[in-house]
Amino acid sequence: MEEIEKQMSTNGQSVDAFSAVMGPEHPGHLRLYGVGVTKTTLKKKVDNSEPTLNATNDVVQQMQERMQKMEKQMEEQRRTMRQEVIADVVAQLQHAGLIDPNILAALSVPSPREATSAQTAEQG
Repeated sequence: MEEIEKQMSTNGQSVDAFSAVMGPEHPGHLRLYGVGVTKTTLKKKVDNSEPTLNATNDVVQQMQERMQKMEKQMEEQRRTMRQEVIADVVAQLQHAGLIDPNILAALSVPSPREATSAQTAEQG
């Protein structure tokens, strides 16, 4: 092939070095694809792969929707846990006598009993 390319450059002729070395295409198969593969069968195979791409896109979209739903659920669980921790800390402070229930009312912080009953109502 290198010799043919050198000849092509010296003669200025347009020669396909690969075709010159490998010979012409044989009917009934495409070079490098094997026997029985034609341009038509190759085109059909490419055309059939497009719906697969669409199906893959649908699966990806469904997975993204599921992930968003799970993220929302996790955020709700975090919020609930935060409320439970706050209610527990407030209850401990009240039990220790370090916080006055009137202060909680002024701050609009629900008492531990109210917070727990509100969470139970939300979950039920």
